[in-house]
Amino acid sequence: MLLERSIIPIQILELTLGDKEMHWRGTADRHSEDRTYPLHDSSSVLDIRNSTYKRNIAVVKEYYTTQHRNWHVIDGSRSKWWLSNECYKLVNEQHSITQTYIERRSRGR
Repeated sequence: MLLERSIIPIQILELTLGDKEMHWRGTADRHSEDRTYPLHDSSSVLDIRNSTYKRNIAVVKEYYTTQHRNWHVIDGSRSKWWLSNECYKLVNEQHSITQTYIERRSRGR
């Protein structure tokens, strides 16, 4: 699906979050003062989006896990600092692998 739109993902980071936490964050976001425009994100809409995601994600996840080995699952209930550090580690690891590959290709190995 992403390749059809000429999007080639280097890393895919899936944030896992429980339903209760998702609803709590959705409610907090809905009542936030920083919100500039209204969105249709009631709890029923969040439930529909979540069930659709869960229904369709298995095939996509299997493809990117087996074909590209670039799917990572991260616990979304952790702090934003932990998430940021974890994402940084994963991206840094991928860059190191890519750099090593490019160096070896340029040497003819």
